[in-house]
Amino acid sequence: MDIGKIQNFYETPLGHYARGVLRSKLKKNLDGKSKTILASLGAYAYVEDYLTDGGDLFFQTYKQDLKFPECAQGRVVESSRYQWPHRAESVDALIMGHDIEFADDIDAYLREVWRVLKGEGQVFIVIPSRKGRWIRGDHTPFGYGQACHLKNLRRSFEKTHFKIDHIVPSLFFPPYEPKTKIGHWARDFVDMVGEYCGISAGVYIIELSKHIYAPTRGLKEMVSAPATRLLRPTKARARTSSPKMEVNNVRRERDV
Repeated sequence: MDIGKIQNFYETPLGHYARGVLRSKLKKNLDGKSKTILASLGAYAYVEDYLTDGGDLFFQTYKQDLKFPECAQGRVVESSRYQWPHRAESVDALIMGHDIEFADDIDAYLREVWRVLKGEGQVFIVIPSRKGRWIRGDHTPFGYGQACHLKNLRRSFEKTHFKIDHIVPSLFFPPYEPKTKIGHWARDFVDMVGEYCGISAGVYIIELSKHIYAPTRGLKEMVSAPATRLLRPTKARARTSSPKMEVNNVRRERDV
């Protein structure tokens, strides 16, 4: 997918509307202040606000012949999709847009994401719905790439030790620009109530988090006695001699 086509789409009225909806939903769950954020170059339209929030924002790209947008100048990191030039646990959040559906090996891609992400870090994936209308046409960037089913993505997330925190549906209205004011009002209304009316979403925002679990192997020793015996030891009783023992002692002294 050429970044020029993505940039041209988000300059159209339909692109402005889609960018506003997705950006508002991302901003509810992501705070860019004092954080290191890594975003795919296709997601630059969603993260322009974070350029001035005080955090470190970098863009990841996998092609050498791209024309970078102005907001990405001096912030682009070129690398392979499966080998990033970042240290382990160096990124607080990652935003993917028009990205994961173009990966040949999604599991290997997510393993590299897991490596560079800090503990309890966040991943936001903007991906078209397989059942939605935004994936059926080629006049939007969501119509390119392979169709990723949520069921298959869940398996990939489990393999790479990611936990799904939220799946936010969005863009319920068909990918067409209304020509009347009533059409604009209907689009806003459908996108506002579509999640509660069972309407198929056009795009999903999947929020993941990285969790590091405690090791369970190598712990072979087990406690052999309950802790109550150690905390409440039995009291020692005083030993008293019986009358028969006293008589025997007196007889021994007389014989001596």
